[in-house]
Amino acid sequence: MSASKNSPKDVQHAFDELLGGFSEEERLEQQTRLIGHAFLSEVERVMNEQGMTRKGLAEHMAVSPAFVSRLFSGDAPLSDRHKALMQRALDIVFEVRARELYAVPEEQPEFHYPEVKSPTDHWVLYIKRPDYNRSDAVLQVSANEANAA
Repeated sequence: MSASKNSPKDVQHAFDELLGGFSEEERLEQQTRLIGHAFLSEVERVMNEQGMTRKGLAEHMAVSPAFVSRLFSGDAPLSDRHKALMQRALDIVFEVRARELYAVPEEQPEFHYPEVKSPTDHWVLYIKRPDYNRSDAVLQVSANEANAA
């Protein structure tokens, strides 16, 4: 990928060229997993807010803790029934919104720093509305710098 490819469409096209060895079925499977991971990421965020463990989620869903672990690790597929059980367990409702494939979302989700396990860990922070023509659109902040802020 050349440095002149800065627009989201150019970046996506470069990734498509790079990943060109995948069949259409493999690409569809990847997209399916990404959608499931998006739901699970939101479930985990709500669980953290509510102080619920995966074991507690399993109890509320009437499934085994091992199965919930397999869902979160991607080893078991996330079905619509599982999503409905998670909604009930967490007393939430999932909202689905569509946007154009290459559109930059108007609102970015609130960023929460992950737990730091060592002082050499790094996070990648994105500016609110990235300007892909700027070279400093992505900032790296070390854990020590973030803790000092």
